Amino acid sequence: MGKKMGDHVFYRDLRRSYPTLVKGDGVYLYDDDGRRYIDGSSGALVCSLGHGNREVAEFMQQQAEKLAFAPIARFTHGPQAELAERLAKMGSVELPYSYFVSGGSEAVETAVKMARQYHLERGGTNVGRFLVIGRWPSYHGNTLGCLSVGGHASRRTPYAPYLMPSPKIGLPNCGSCSWHLTRSTCDLRCVDALEREILKAGPQNVSCFIMETITGSCGGVILPPPDYLQRVAAICRRYDIVFVADEIMCGAGRTGKFLASSHFGQMPDILILGKGIAAGYSALAALLVSERVYEAFEQGSGAFVNNYTYAANPLSCATACKVLDILTRDRLIDRSAEAGRRLREKLRPLTIRHHVLGTDIRGIGLMIALELYQNRDSQISFPPESKISEKLARACLDEGLVIYPGLLALADRDGDCFLLGPPFIISEPEMDEMVSAIDCALTRLALEVRL
Repeated sequence: MGKKMGDHVFYRDLRRSYPTLVKGDGVYLYDDDGRRYIDGSSGALVCSLGHGNREVAEFMQQQAEKLAFAPIARFTHGPQAELAERLAKMGSVELPYSYFVSGGSEAVETAVKMARQYHLERGGTNVGRFLVIGRWPSYHGNTLGCLSVGGHASRRTPYAPYLMPSPKIGLPNCGSCSWHLTRSTCDLRCVDALEREILKAGPQNVSCFIMETITGSCGGVILPPPDYLQRVAAICRRYDIVFVADEIMCGAGRTGKFLASSHFGQMPDILILGKGIAAGYSALAALLVSERVYEAFEQGSGAFVNNYTYAANPLSCATACKVLDILTRDRLIDRSAEAGRRLREKLRPLTIRHHVLGTDIRGIGLMIALELYQNRDSQISFPPESKISEKLARACLDEGLVIYPGLLALADRDGDCFLLGPPFIISEPEMDEMVSAIDCALTRLALEVRL
């Protein structure tokens, strides 16, 4: 028996020694050795307001003294109603209802259950609908249900015997098209794949289709073509399938609009928000629900068979209201759009100095991905066993920067990338500090792997 860290925690990686964080302030984190790290990924694209926001902290104390927990099977409360009203106004008129849970994985499973019960409420031939069509690759959470509908190979593999059936289609990745087509001539064959999969499974068996509006770590900030969402929505309507959009990572202002779907002019039947909705100050996720789905429950049994102990927690809901107040008052969503443009400009020279970086800096707002190649001229990726994105993440940590390692979505092979998504409050000098740290880390990485 051994305790490498000297404590009783079952750590995610038992062979690593983790720095111990003691404080967060703005875009910075501090460990117990006094080292400062710039949080270049807002954790996992969570902390949109930055760390240590006194206004939020003081508000949370007041709410905790007033009402910190409520058994929602028996009561409602003000923060829940207020947050639902704000989301209806900030989100979309097409998604007027909100259902609150504790986090992203709970939200995805809840959306899958809501879609299933939606069909049951209408009865008839709909009761046989149970299949969830997802995309490959994708990431929707870490529970068994979420791993089933998601397409993250390394996370799925150990638990494959437990996973439920879930057909998959490919991503609309124009930079690495599975059909080797160009955007001007493809006529969105990637969307046609959805219809083919529905017909293959039998429309009477398909409950919902789930996709990340903008693919995050499992692909590297892949934006769909402009008319992709409209085509998806039309196919789902044709076969009476619930369209679910996962905006846990890309929503709540991260892309320069409150909902990422707003960039593409199409709302789903259920849209999932998490992470930035409470900016890391409390655990919360939300399902924004269409009138179509809500009415099926209202006109049917009138009850959703689902509950979690901390669902719609009053402290979390109130905290999210305060976060939305600050995002709106300080125009931080607009700032995210502009800061993202500036950061991408600052990153461009790195692609000239470091050939390990791909030339394509993908991004929208403060959601940015850079590709990593062993030979970018020939588009040759690093072998998976090299874990190059994780090596870069550790090199960045040595330079005082936190990044988010990820996987490229390539048509014919594995690949590596990393994500940047700093807090919306980041300043120009802090962006410069980020870029300088990445520059040094890439130099360090080149020496380590002898590029």
